Amino acid sequence: MSSDRLSDLEKILTNYRKQVSGKELTLTTTPDEDKERIKLQIAKLKTEIAKSNTSF
Repeated sequence: MSSDRLSDLEKILTNYRKQVSGKELTLTTTPDEDKERIKLQIAKLKTEIAKSNTSF
């Protein structure tokens, strides 16, 4: 795998991780009726992270 591809994948993973972190922080201040939606978004992002990790 080229170093450019590896660098791109690392950037993608970093972006996903930042998104998950932000959503997890949001859960602490979100009304209960919105929490399930955010948890689903987090789960989707974690699935994308797992898919990206298998690209290495």
